[in-house]
Amino acid sequence: MTTPSDHSWYLYLLECADGSLYTGITTDVARRFAQHQAGTGARYTRSRKPIAIAAQLRCADRAEASRLEALVKRLHAARKRELCAMLPQAEMPALLAWLREGGRPSDTAALPSKS
Repeated sequence: MTTPSDHSWYLYLLECADGSLYTGITTDVARRFAQHQAGTGARYTRSRKPIAIAAQLRCADRAEASRLEALVKRLHAARKRELCAMLPQAEMPALLAWLREGGRPSDTAALPSKS
């Protein structure tokens, strides 16, 4: 999780009670998750109650986080779930290429992983 003293930007995905995934960016994932749960986050999560942080990715800066958010929001739910599974081990260049291709190919095992 992020700490208040960490000023890095993060892309995050939340699992909602209705099974959907919400995507956003923040400098403090834990704080933002609490806001969403309290109903003071995004309008989308007010009616869909987030239940867990599905994934998070530290980004170089706000611009990178925003670019990634836009790419992720274009993905279908199944591809977003693949992304959640990939994030802990994927290298950023391979991840960006995967996102730019719209989440194709579906063979995520072919992506280079961190050693």
